[in-house]
Amino acid sequence: KELLVRIGFKSADPVAPIWSVGTEKDEGIDIVAWRNFGDCLPSRLIVYGQVASGKNWMDKPVDQHVSVFRAWLGDYGQQYYVPAMFIPWQQYVYVEPTRDRSFRQRVVDLSMRNERTLGLTVDRGRIAELATRTTFTGNDDEAEWIRYLVTWRSKVQATLTE
Repeated sequence: KELLVRIGFKSADPVAPIWSVGTEKDEGIDIVAWRNFGDCLPSRLIVYGQVASGKNWMDKPVDQHVSVFRAWLGDYGQQYYVPAMFIPWQQYVYVEPTRDRSFRQRVVDLSMRNERTLGLTVDRGRIAELATRTTFTGNDDEAEWIRYLVTWRSKVQATLTE
């Protein structure tokens, strides 16, 4: 209910699915991100994501969890979403060039595969880039946090070009 309210949906209270035993956690969804539009219409950009930190992250597509997770939310008025995988390293960490493909081309190929099987892949570099794209509201504490994020982003992006 709190998630729906924070996103801005004005729907009936969600009811636990019939299979609930009362001790479920997140049903495999670690991150819910959204962007509302200025027209206040019900359709929003919503991302359902999973954070992966193990070696088998490529075998854990978020789509396999979304329908179960959404069953908890009930019919809140939106059908479509963006599935995403969040990883704390570069998505190409295991890529090696081959005789017929350059490193860059292998990275592009892997990125295309990941998008088709895992959804939007948000890796360390992309996290750094997105973390500093914000709207400053004028709060001094917020300004300090944004400065910290900008410094962190610069450091991460510098390691990507080494």
